[in-house]
Amino acid sequence: MEDAAKMFTETSKWREAGVFHTRPLFPSPLVLRGYDTAELSTFFNMKPRPTNEPIDTITRRMYGAYSGSIHKWDKQGHPVTFDLGGQIDAQLAIKTLKELAPPGTHLNEGMVQFRTFENEMLNYLIRFQDAKFSDAKLGGRRVTSVTAVMDAKHLHMGMITSETVDLLKHILAVDQSHYPELLHRMVVVNCSSLVMLLFGLLKPFIDSRVRSKFIFVNPEDTNEVLKSIIDEEHLPQRYGGKCSCEGGCIYTSGQDGTVSHEAKEHEERTVEVHVDAGKSSNRTIAVEKGDMVVLEWETVNGSDVDFEALFKPSESQSLSQDAGSPKIVQLTSPIYEIVNGNTVVAENGRRNRHGFSFTVPCKGSMVVTWGNTFSWLKAKTIRLRLNVIKASSL
Repeated sequence: MEDAAKMFTETSKWREAGVFHTRPLFPSPLVLRGYDTAELSTFFNMKPRPTNEPIDTITRRMYGAYSGSIHKWDKQGHPVTFDLGGQIDAQLAIKTLKELAPPGTHLNEGMVQFRTFENEMLNYLIRFQDAKFSDAKLGGRRVTSVTAVMDAKHLHMGMITSETVDLLKHILAVDQSHYPELLHRMVVVNCSSLVMLLFGLLKPFIDSRVRSKFIFVNPEDTNEVLKSIIDEEHLPQRYGGKCSCEGGCIYTSGQDGTVSHEAKEHEERTVEVHVDAGKSSNRTIAVEKGDMVVLEWETVNGSDVDFEALFKPSESQSLSQDAGSPKIVQLTSPIYEIVNGNTVVAENGRRNRHGFSFTVPCKGSMVVTWGNTFSWLKAKTIRLRLNVIKASSL
């Protein structure tokens, strides 16, 4: 009882911090089949959701690797989710998550946001279904949870890495900490021995009550089991049902060739730079007067590197009449030092993370260097975001 009260308090604080109780959810950035989003918005008296939120970038990027949909409901009215786990491009998913995660945050942060938005939307769909399905239809039962279908067809050993297992553990942690009663049942279909191996790895991290909701179905019984749970008119044809939604019942990664899942030019993206032992690595960017350069970076595993950031005016520009004499001039806040005609734009030195913003005083180039010359044995990896905000957009 005490644990339940503690979980309720922590979840209430977490939901309040995320403004989940007032956040518009529709139109959905997730693939949603069988529901009218306008009807949902009216039912919940919810304002339309802006479609340029961070979750829109996350879902568009992740759908390049992920396959699945929220698709209609089962015979008892529970909303149904389909995840084609065996068709996920695991390597691309991890690569995308690394690009989405700012330096200083965990690479799974993007997936946690994806999962959280999905769970919040499912909470609303549950309430909608509960109101839609009368007690007469359900024999007095209420709709309070979700049926999840995980298809393990095509799952292979190459998909099971330390990073993917860690990702699944993060998803489980979010579900169990903040949505413990959301799941009615988890039906894992097209099972193989590999599925049971993966389940064995995750079992210690799954609450016993959640484990009791898992149903494992072998390939030859998959269609019949799903037909016993979901009416045929609501079951996708791929499982022997009669449903064929416009655009496909279950989204499959890459099915829409007109949508790019790569980062767009204006979107922030985290990249990795490898610095060999005894070497240095740098980035040079051409900039114009009034541009703002924003950099944040960290080393993987917290190892130190020598850091330097310089602004170099073009040959036709001059920031100091006496280039040989270092001067302190206030180009923007904070104060930057001019050395030999180049502007030191950050607090340089040996460190494992740093960040700054710099407004460019004239046409030139930014040169950022990470040095590892002091280490002859250990290479370093830098995670960084280096963005130029053009003066015209400021």
